[in-house]
Amino acid sequence: MSAKRQSSQSGRSPSSSNSRREVHPKIKCSCGNDAVIRTVKNCPNMGMRFYGCPLWPINTQCEMFKRLNTSNCMEDMQMQIFEKDIIICEMEKEQKMRDEKIKKL
Repeated sequence: MSAKRQSSQSGRSPSSSNSRREVHPKIKCSCGNDAVIRTVKNCPNMGMRFYGCPLWPINTQCEMFKRLNTSNCMEDMQMQIFEKDIIICEMEKEQKMRDEKIKKL
């Protein structure tokens, strides 16, 4: 019997899902409840999804916060680094051309 079938028969699911039909692992917040998936509604992080305490804003003592798609954040950061590397290479090339031009003078 598969693990998925066993978990559905026991009445407990090892993961939670949201309206996009993505499956995410269950995480406990510091107050012991299953964390819920929330979406930032305001800029600058609008659309970012994260785990948060289900009792928020009633229970402000629990400061549970964990980004949901850390791999996407990592990919975004890697892309920013790549773009900066391209700019640096272009600037180095321009500087080299200037240096060669100065040597000719």
